[in-house]
Amino acid sequence: MQITSFAKITLLLLSIATMMSNVAIITSLPHFKTIFSDVKDIELYSRLMITLPSLAIAVLSPFLGHYLQRYKRKNSIVLALTLFSLFGSAGLYLNGIESLLVSRLFLGVSIAMLMILTTSLVGDYFQGEARHKYMGLQSAFSSLGGMLFLVGGGFLTDLGWRYPFGIYLIGIIFIPLVLLFLIEPKVEQQNEEETPNLKLTSIYFLG
Repeated sequence: MQITSFAKITLLLLSIATMMSNVAIITSLPHFKTIFSDVKDIELYSRLMITLPSLAIAVLSPFLGHYLQRYKRKNSIVLALTLFSLFGSAGLYLNGIESLLVSRLFLGVSIAMLMILTTSLVGDYFQGEARHKYMGLQSAFSSLGGMLFLVGGGFLTDLGWRYPFGIYLIGIIFIPLVLLFLIEPKVEQQNEEETPNLKLTSIYFLG
């Protein structure tokens, strides 16, 4: 499949979002002890702000992958980016620690969707050596993005503990790029009556 340079860049930008589950707000967490000083076990809750997205990704990814393959890639990415921005930026407008934790859980769901969909598009767009080269570039780009958002989050935390949550609004900026430049791959119709591969399922749980 021939894709444009703009499509490749858009896919690389989406890979940044998959690195933002934790790093963007990590510098805000030390402030939680002061902000929510009246909340019992706030130290535990502040740690859960980091671990809940990762937990959602680990638990849901195998099942989301089978579900998302039934739908168009671009539409699913737009939905994932919308959820990413909505729940990721929740710290800008939510006040309760419980509601913040729920938002982080749903953020993990959106990131799991993005990880699955972007990896699927790499498989659709590239073959052989071109795929290997692109995966290496994607990995490097993701690491660079994680570093930039960590530094940016630290700078915004100096202005106010809520501001780093605004970084997640970058998902809204990515939506027009997805609609304009990504190409919807042709997916072969799969047999709905196909028996699930039990060996593969066991590998999921082992992982």
